[in-house]
Amino acid sequence: IGSALGVDESNAKTGVQVFPNPAADHVFINFGKPGLYVSDITLLNETGSTMREVTLNRAGDQIFSFPTSGLSAGLYYLVINSGEGSIVRKIAILN
Repeated sequence: IGSALGVDESNAKTGVQVFPNPAADHVFINFGKPGLYVSDITLLNETGSTMREVTLNRAGDQIFSFPTSGLSAGLYYLVINSGEGSIVRKIAILN
């Protein structure tokens, strides 16, 4: 599923969804698989600089709220490090 901006919102292989996209204050991350172990989530800007990082080191949460308030408008990359490898999602922030 893609948005009008061409931002990838889901992935059939992993089941991970990020919404709303575009976002303002926060995005919700639906991990898709019950019990999926997630070590951390990092938000990178277009140049690859880390803007935010959250350490989870847990499994079981289906949906997680990731804060995006205070960020400049633009495109960012959410990097979700799980027990199955890294999952990357492009998100648009509108502030």
